[in-house]
Amino acid sequence: MHISLESTLDLNKLDLPPVPKVDAIEWQPIVDHVGDDAYEITIIIPDDTPEPDRKRRLTRAIENQVREVLRNAGISEFAYTRTLTRKDLREAEKDAAAEAAEEDELREKQER
Repeated sequence: MHISLESTLDLNKLDLPPVPKVDAIEWQPIVDHVGDDAYEITIIIPDDTPEPDRKRRLTRAIENQVREVLRNAGISEFAYTRTLTRKDLREAEKDAAAEAAEEDELREKQER
């Protein structure tokens, strides 16, 4: 399944809108909040993308197109999409790591 997804999301094969420019599409399999298999898909745009090019209507169009391409390829798992710059992605990952560390610390305290 993952090889198919990798091929399906190859930037050279997608006909994405020119704005905002997409630098990369990263994905990972996840289990969503109801226990279903799904994918977390991050559409990465350049850090220097002007604010007008980050408007939700523009990024939503790309995200919707990615979901449609996946459906057309027969990939039935839901795709949770987000559009971020590399800088925003690093910050989100840093925040998630800090939150996970806090949860681990709380869990350890509760187990004592």
